[in-house]
Amino acid sequence: MKVGMNLLVWTAFVTEEHFPILEKIKKTGYDGVEIPLFDGDAEHYKKIKKELDNLGLGCTAVTVVNADTNPISPDASIRKAGLERIKWALDMTSVMGGDLLAGPYHSALGVFSGQPPTADERKRAIEVLTQAADHAQKVKVKIAIEYLNRFECYFLTNAWMQRTWFGKSTTLTLAPCTIPSMPTLKRKISLRQLLPWKTLIFMCTLVKMIEALPEVVMCIGMKLLKH
Repeated sequence: MKVGMNLLVWTAFVTEEHFPILEKIKKTGYDGVEIPLFDGDAEHYKKIKKELDNLGLGCTAVTVVNADTNPISPDASIRKAGLERIKWALDMTSVMGGDLLAGPYHSALGVFSGQPPTADERKRAIEVLTQAADHAQKVKVKIAIEYLNRFECYFLTNAWMQRTWFGKSTTLTLAPCTIPSMPTLKRKISLRQLLPWKTLIFMCTLVKMIEALPEVVMCIGMKLLKH
């Protein structure tokens, strides 16, 4: 098992100014980092790869889609833009030498219909992600579809939905590093939450918990004093 750090703790766009942070992460003992992919081109990410190689750090990547690149939109042009966005992120992951692209790119982040997910939306997601999986195989990058809580998205919010919607034969196993979680796609797509073998363990949540610990202790202390 490898342990990595999510760079979203520091930035949404990694540049040369963050290289000292990468060095500290390596010295701390981490095996790699998760690079946010929201902007930039191949030339930019070649520089990131060079620094990662110099430090001996591996990487995965994470991306999102928005209202203009929503894979479940009823507008075909928006779905096409969503596919191109995912392909771009897969390409940039490959440029950096990463082998996995994580993120909730099944639907637009922070966009809500006011209704539960529909069968048509599931069909659209499968259509777009199937094509993304084809491209992922070409660039040798795995795709890891991330479900989110209900205040960030409405389409895919828990593991049960992921299993039920995308195939009853889902194999929930920790190894090998790809899990046939979407048989309909006829591609191997790993579930990030299952922490498959060799996938980096991302520590962002732990960092946030530690930051909040003093406030939690204070609240508990105040309640005890009242009693």
